[in-house]
Amino acid sequence: MSEHPISRYMTRQPWTIRKDATLVDARTLMREHGIRHLPVLDAGRLQGVISDRDLHLLEALPASEPLTVEDAMSEDTYVTTAGESVANVVERMADRRRGSVVIVDDHARVVGIFTTIDAMQALAEIVRREPDAVAPPPIPVGVSARHVHLSRAHCDVLFGPGVLLSPRHEVSQPHQFVMAQRIDLIGPHGELHDVAIINPLRNETQVELARTDAIHLGITAPVRESGHLAGTPGLRLRGPCGEVELDHGAILAQRHVHMTPDDAQAYGVHDRDIIQVRVAGAREMVLGDVVVRVSPEFALDLHLDTDEANAAGLDDGGTVSFAGIERRAG
Repeated sequence: MSEHPISRYMTRQPWTIRKDATLVDARTLMREHGIRHLPVLDAGRLQGVISDRDLHLLEALPASEPLTVEDAMSEDTYVTTAGESVANVVERMADRRRGSVVIVDDHARVVGIFTTIDAMQALAEIVRREPDAVAPPPIPVGVSARHVHLSRAHCDVLFGPGVLLSPRHEVSQPHQFVMAQRIDLIGPHGELHDVAIINPLRNETQVELARTDAIHLGITAPVRESGHLAGTPGLRLRGPCGEVELDHGAILAQRHVHMTPDDAQAYGVHDRDIIQVRVAGAREMVLGDVVVRVSPEFALDLHLDTDEANAAGLDDGGTVSFAGIERRAG
């Protein structure tokens, strides 16, 4: 792969935007052309990159006046030249957790952009031409600590009618945020304080725990996929403005991996397939019963709870390798 220059796979003459343009301008341009990253220019010079994620984060915050692209863009941009190898670029994108690379010429003019979608297309082309040369790429790990997804009605009870929670930071999946506000969980035998809330709000409140958390609270939470809450135990939720008594909704989330359609094609899997992943290192193991969830709105990420990650010696941002399909969906 090292012999393949990035110029072979980059998107040439990419759409760009001025730093004084509005966020509405950026959103319109992305939607019209089906793109998620825009190099930001000022007098023809690269200033940064604005992404779809940047827009969602700023759009979620209250603003007294229209925001510009300069307010939302990332100035810490990964920049390279057209002669750099695609292998080096992809490796650095993974190390730096970047979704795009801007390619410039000898005069620092933008000549291309290379995104994670371009990376998957490059991988597919190389595998077709050199099927024995490329192993499936590693899968990044997102360690999911205990958290709550609230309904609008329960959010109103806990924080006050109509209150909009404030985003603290984005999680690994696009358009999802850990909020600044926290709540307490109260079970038959114990309490857990300052538990994170993840937005957006849902139709039904769901509490996701590790087994250690459930034991501490004194409940027997089953392993379930998100949203499959029938027959699950409840808890009491405590916020600054009130309490909610749940009669169901607490689960141990079944381990799962989020993929885009391009990711799924690269691994040869489909939505709802069950796969295995291999963990390397001092606590080498194979984890099975991993549900594949595929959507254009996802980012590649294996979700493990804290008990699972600790048992495997994995940290947030670590990686596992694809170890095969356990069974197909349906």
